Amino acid sequence: MVIIVPRIKESQILELFEHVLNLETKEELYRFFQDLTTQKEIEDMAFRFYLAKQLYEGKTYQQIEDETSTSATTIARANKMLKSDIGMVKKAFEKNKQ
Repeated sequence: MVIIVPRIKESQILELFEHVLNLETKEELYRFFQDLTTQKEIEDMAFRFYLAKQLYEGKTYQQIEDETSTSATTIARANKMLKSDIGMVKKAFEKNKQ
């Protein structure tokens, strides 16, 4: 399911995803996101992903707070990604374990 905002069509979102899937290396992906977003947005996504991974690996909120100086609220948002109905963040971790 793709969530659509009024100013953009589903086909435009799917086209973006198609182009991302056609990139072949991590370097191409990184450079693509540098063109498309700000460095801060890339870092924010990576940090949320990192927090979710820490939770997936069994770390407690307190351990993550101590290691990263991140608030429990921010960690809870990352935890929400793991428990989302979509579940793709968790699936990404599981696929990477194989």
